[in-house]
Amino acid sequence: MSTRLPPTPYAPRFDGLTPATPVLFLDFDGVMHPYDLYALEANLRAGLFRWLPLLTQALASYPAVRIVVTSDWRYFSDADRMRELLGPLASRFAGCTAFSRGFTRADHIRQVVQAETLQHWCALDDDSSVFHAAREDPRFVACDPATGLSEPLVTAALTDWLRQLPG
Repeated sequence: MSTRLPPTPYAPRFDGLTPATPVLFLDFDGVMHPYDLYALEANLRAGLFRWLPLLTQALASYPAVRIVVTSDWRYFSDADRMRELLGPLASRFAGCTAFSRGFTRADHIRQVVQAETLQHWCALDDDSSVFHAAREDPRFVACDPATGLSEPLVTAALTDWLRQLPG
């Protein structure tokens, strides 16, 4: 299936990526904490990024994995804020996907994969385009926005991807 990729209105810069770098494309809302009308208020009280410890633990034995943020937070947060939000994973932040209207989140991920010729990547996201992409490519891991990374099937998919990384 041919997918039309979005034009890049600017050239995203990714720190330290090579084709062999393992990259985790990461959404925030619906992946790192629940995302729904009621959960947003609860998240503000209970703290955003409640599942960050799960991701930190999963990545602990895989120091080469870099993070590219796909979240809508990229529209209003700069690189320093992204690093702050990632807490103990801040040093793994490599950048954010581009901004292109009329294209899906999955399109933006594919654009980076193609432009950087990435060989090892996985995307955790609750965007509907990722649900569709996951049907054809298991590297797209669709998250339920209420359970995100806390869902055992999501954690298992991430763990499987990590275990398949070379050396």
